Amino acid sequence: MKASLVPFGSCPIVQSLGFELAFVGADRLVLRVTVTGAIASKLAITKAPRQRRSGLWNDHCFELFIGAPGSDVYWEWNLAPSGHWQCFRFSQYRKNRTLSELLTLSSCVSHCKADAYALEAELFRSQDPIWQKQSLKIGLCAVIRSNEDLSYFALNHGARPDFHDPHQYVEISL
Repeated sequence: MKASLVPFGSCPIVQSLGFELAFVGADRLVLRVTVTGAIASKLAITKAPRQRRSGLWNDHCFELFIGAPGSDVYWEWNLAPSGHWQCFRFSQYRKNRTLSELLTLSSCVSHCKADAYALEAELFRSQDPIWQKQSLKIGLCAVIRSNEDLSYFALNHGARPDFHDPHQYVEISL
């Protein structure tokens, strides 16, 4: 699945923001992110050890939402350019958030030029029954910080940015 994300409002420091999601074998998922524009040089991964961290959406953050059609349960997976990541499970829209092992970070590599940034992350998929479904609901999103302001990117937006809104997700066949 390839997609170009659109900003909610204006974000002149980003020319384009693209996601590519690929299921590899029975237990892997590869996420590729490309960003062009003035912000690209500020997205390089640091050498710090990658850890699970909450609150990544308060700065640059790439996000993946996964659910099954007909179910209120969904997962949120976050990845910062620093390599820090987190995965949450929700029982329904923004309710009962708990840490999850649905997706864990296996590897993360990035490349950066003056106005182009590329990241590839390989994720390990748990043995959760969600992966046995014939289709999934997917939300691809990003938060980009410019000075003190946050810009929100998604496949599409409602009246306000809300990455948890399942109406903003697309259904893909597996």
